[in-house]
Amino acid sequence: MAKQILPNGIGNIVMYSLSTDISVPIQDVLAQASANNIPPVLLPPPQNDKGAFQKACTEVAVNMTAKTGNPCVRKMIAEDNQYLTVVFEMRMPDTDDDVQSAIAGDDYVPTYPPILRINYDKVAGKIDNSRVYKEVGRSVLGRVERRFNAMKTTYTIKQMRASIQSAFDYYGTIKLRHNGGVNFVPHTRIKEWRNYTNFIESFEGVQIMELSVGNTAHNKNTVRDALSVSVNDTLEDEIKRLGGKCNGSKELNELVADFGKALKDYSAQKMTATKHQMLEGMLARFKATMTNVDAYKVLLNADLSSIDSQVDIAKQQLMALINKVNGEE
Repeated sequence: MAKQILPNGIGNIVMYSLSTDISVPIQDVLAQASANNIPPVLLPPPQNDKGAFQKACTEVAVNMTAKTGNPCVRKMIAEDNQYLTVVFEMRMPDTDDDVQSAIAGDDYVPTYPPILRINYDKVAGKIDNSRVYKEVGRSVLGRVERRFNAMKTTYTIKQMRASIQSAFDYYGTIKLRHNGGVNFVPHTRIKEWRNYTNFIESFEGVQIMELSVGNTAHNKNTVRDALSVSVNDTLEDEIKRLGGKCNGSKELNELVADFGKALKDYSAQKMTATKHQMLEGMLARFKATMTNVDAYKVLLNADLSSIDSQVDIAKQQLMALINKVNGEE
């Protein structure tokens, strides 16, 4: 699709597609990010070692099942502060006697013996002191080690998607489709956005598609409606973070009321450093939302005072709680 904004356009519609088998060395991503002056905040953290080990085990078990036709499962059997122990079990092929028993209608019990035990050292961040019980387990161990090492040093589709979603937020885009995947980038941020797309599209398996949006009343109304939905969704997310619920309709003023109730219930809980930090992060997101609304006022030449006033009410309630917590410390 076209990647040029119309001379009188208000922005671009952006879509993206990712290959499921993306595997990009982290060092390549860091090098390209530095060369293109990409803000570090747009680079998601790599998979942590423990998560990489668990995912490698699961992936290998699934692949072995598909390859051999005999179910292979992995079970976590023990974990302490240092070690995570996983055992692989695999359905052994039927013997001739098993087949004859089945034909004769006799009962027989399929066997699922352990084929491998893997100990993962969480402190050292490595696989250590594993034991192979069956010869097929040797192949499984090798596969787990290779996938584990690869996952620690590469970005997959998960990290690439997280980077794009972070960029959507960073560059002031709004969703045009509720479940994501289609966003609007205002023309005031196109230059920065284009720099990011040049970076992310340099990796195989990533494609960004754009379509320019003309400066028409219909298009402006569409973007304005999407902005209203985006603000509401943001407030709903904050209510959920507080452990609250959204009651009734999705009108912004009612969401603000639900937010106030959620804040009151949250303030009744014991305030920890983590909870305090969460409130500070929430305040930063409110400020970012209001900055974004201000930018769209100018872009759309629209009266967004109803959004402004309601979001400000919610922000003031939040600030009151933060000030109270700060005063108690």
